[in-house]
Amino acid sequence: MPKVKLLPVPKSLRQGEGTFRLEENLPILIAPGSDKEVNAAWSFAVEAEAKAGVALAVERHGKLDGIRRRILFLVAGRDEALYPKLRALAKPLAKVPEAVRAQAYVLHVAKDEVVAAATSPQGLYYAAQTLRQLLTSSAAIPCVRIVDWPSYPNRGVMLDISRFKVPTLERLFALIERLASLKINVFQLYTEHTFVFRRHPLIGKDCGSVSAEDIIQLDHFCKEHFIDLNANLQSFGHHAHILSIPEYSGLAEQTERPWTFCPGDPRTYRLLDDLYAECLPAYSSKLFNASCDETWDLGKGRSRKRAEQIGVGRVYLEHIKKINRLAHKYGKRMMIWADIILKHPECLPDVPKDILLLEWYYIPGAQLSSFEKLERAGIEFWTCPGVSAWTRIFANVENACRNITERAVLGLKHGATGLLNTDWGDHGHAQMPSASYHGYAWGAEQAWTPNAATSRPDFARRFAWAWFGDDSGRFGQLYDMTGLRTPDPWDPPDRRPFRVYWDKFPCTDSLQFVPPERMDEITARMRKALDLVTELASGGTEHGQVLREFLFGISQMLFVARKAALSREINALRERGTRHLPAALKKQVRELLDEWNRQRGEFEDLWMATSRRSEIGYRLGLYKKRAADYRRMLK
Repeated sequence: MPKVKLLPVPKSLRQGEGTFRLEENLPILIAPGSDKEVNAAWSFAVEAEAKAGVALAVERHGKLDGIRRRILFLVAGRDEALYPKLRALAKPLAKVPEAVRAQAYVLHVAKDEVVAAATSPQGLYYAAQTLRQLLTSSAAIPCVRIVDWPSYPNRGVMLDISRFKVPTLERLFALIERLASLKINVFQLYTEHTFVFRRHPLIGKDCGSVSAEDIIQLDHFCKEHFIDLNANLQSFGHHAHILSIPEYSGLAEQTERPWTFCPGDPRTYRLLDDLYAECLPAYSSKLFNASCDETWDLGKGRSRKRAEQIGVGRVYLEHIKKINRLAHKYGKRMMIWADIILKHPECLPDVPKDILLLEWYYIPGAQLSSFEKLERAGIEFWTCPGVSAWTRIFANVENACRNITERAVLGLKHGATGLLNTDWGDHGHAQMPSASYHGYAWGAEQAWTPNAATSRPDFARRFAWAWFGDDSGRFGQLYDMTGLRTPDPWDPPDRRPFRVYWDKFPCTDSLQFVPPERMDEITARMRKALDLVTELASGGTEHGQVLREFLFGISQMLFVARKAALSREINALRERGTRHLPAALKKQVRELLDEWNRQRGEFEDLWMATSRRSEIGYRLGLYKKRAADYRRMLK
């Protein structure tokens, strides 16, 4: 039998001989009086019809005799009367840590019967997700016995919707369903200003902002997939947008470069109370991420005097305590990013114990002492790595995998209760959505079982199957081909092809980070990736949008190579005192301009396929500005 491909890797798996074969109208049986278990049953039934073309029947039965071939979804401790073997089958669940027992499951697949057992509907839902991956297109499920549970009780993804790109609800629904299939159970939308506030309509105006109704719809959808949609609203720094609105500029810590709310101004808390009153109740979750990170200007403006008296850390802590009381007012438990409080460790003992801290960093090997500090402080915390897709054309897969694995392992060692995988949109959210998918999946696996023993090629095959239904593994190869082998594991934003792409023309300083030999290597890889995309497209696929996004990214990288080479030629002529370009170089510049304009149109089309118009004008403005650079060279 071929080795099964599952993501995440289960804790215990024994594969036997043979398969259970689906047939038309085969029953998926749940017990009388069951409610949420039906979500698990339907999840598998939908997969069976889509993947294998077999329509199954989800039914409730009071007895099982006379039904020889069946799929059972049963709750241990409740359904033993219906299925007496359940007690023995579910016995391993008693040894699962109590914090995650409700998410654990046992899955037994024999030639004539499939039984999924768990102590809760959530555990059964995760059993169904494993069944979905086990199912082949030939309507067969390999015979296995799986006992599985997560290491982290909270496994999440946070998507930035405040750096100019707000996804459509349709795209969010699809993403949530896919994340749930990988057993992700927490989702957040990072929000600064992109929420429709009735009391403050200028905030989020013309930004494609989400409404309270949007959130309620998302919240309901998440519940059906056993995902907790945490509330999220930035509540201290990162407020250049709001503070640039004249009506709110007086709330800034520093008026010359508005960023952080002034904690000494009572109007700050009246505004936050108004925003909380509209935003927080839209979420049924008890958890609320108030963010409060990177308050770099705190104590340097209007709160300077107070900071001189008690210290910047204490000023920060005063604000946190005030907004924590506001969060309680709306029935929420608050979480904040831990970066500022960790810079002032003397304040850690005074952080309210009900606040959940979010430890974050995105460079492998950096800021690792944070784990011990938080463990000693006795404050509950989650660890928050990232998918390394922002300010890049393609994600830095190497950095993401190392960052996520390292923090998953250390977080578990030092008592973290969750892993929140972050996907930021810095500098206009110019990366394509699909750039993050590999990082999402790697994070799902590491949150389920940190440091899962897997090779990169093995993960690529399992990722391709779990995310794309690709049995060949080629989608996984595509991510490795486009996202590996960066010269620096962190590869700072100003040293990436991303910068060269958006830089002025002809480029000067940025060229040092893309030497000719590196661009030759990148070009060779991109041409191989182009062949692979063409091959995948020719086979017919439902993932045409993803392939379009990859084609666009490849064209961007090839454009960078041409732009860098032409910039070097033009710069060399200028150094020799040549003012006018020869006709041959002008022809190349004109070709670059034509390609730039083509890519501008493609960028807009791809954006609009998955997102609201939002604040796309920022990036389109850069396309226009750079086009002017090329035209100037043609004069």
